[in-house]
Amino acid sequence: MRFQGFCGLKAGQSFDQSQAVDLYRYFVDKASAGDTAQGKDSPEAWKKIGEELILTLRLKYRSLSTEKTFLGWVRDFYRFLKGRHPAELDSSHVKDYLSHLAVELKVSAATQSQAFNAILFLYRNVLNEEILDLNEAIRAKRVRGLPVVLTKQEVLRLLHRMEGTVRLIAELTHGCVLRVSEWVRLRVKDIDFEGSYLTVRAGKGDKDRVPVLPESLKNRLREHLDSVREIYERDRSGVTDGVFLPEALSRKNPTRARSGSGTGYPLPEGPLH
Repeated sequence: MRFQGFCGLKAGQSFDQSQAVDLYRYFVDKASAGDTAQGKDSPEAWKKIGEELILTLRLKYRSLSTEKTFLGWVRDFYRFLKGRHPAELDSSHVKDYLSHLAVELKVSAATQSQAFNAILFLYRNVLNEEILDLNEAIRAKRVRGLPVVLTKQEVLRLLHRMEGTVRLIAELTHGCVLRVSEWVRLRVKDIDFEGSYLTVRAGKGDKDRVPVLPESLKNRLREHLDSVREIYERDRSGVTDGVFLPEALSRKNPTRARSGSGTGYPLPEGPLH
């Protein structure tokens, strides 16, 4: 009845062919105009979603590496959708994306799971939607293989080909079982020669741990710290701001960055000024 009123017909009258065509064209043009307007808003909407994703990750204290990984997968998801507006998304788009990763890109099961975790976080925490019915999505096959590791003799031969600071870094990384990110964030105060251990702060999963410091590396590490102390003292006597302090510590204790409290790095790249 409403459609007939729109076409100028009274109740009980039927459409003729030309009126039906006009009505069809009207709604097609209206829908196309809406799609065009929404399409223009899509990049801006995705930009806001990216900003909200970063804010949510940081409010939940996710690591910087997790933030970069999730943003990378969300960008890839956006490219796969070819700019589709976020308001149009549902579970079927996630299913198609996961199938695309497995069938066309042939990613591993671990990579597909990583992508799914990123998109799941996006849907639940930013879009406020649940992902339903993913049983039809094609999942990458998980292959169980033997880990590839170096033998003890191979590790020793590799270390013997190094020298100086590079060898010390390699031996500490191997002997203390440190990740690269953990080693570069280590502070002088985190090295306990008397207790023979290091304190790794905010490692994987934002957890602290205490690996053992090998006795064979203690003297060489002490000599190394003595050699870089000159750089540290030169920085303290200058007008530099000092070393980086995590979270809000630089505001709570602004002098600590330039103090002698062990906040310096055992492997400084060079003077700060």
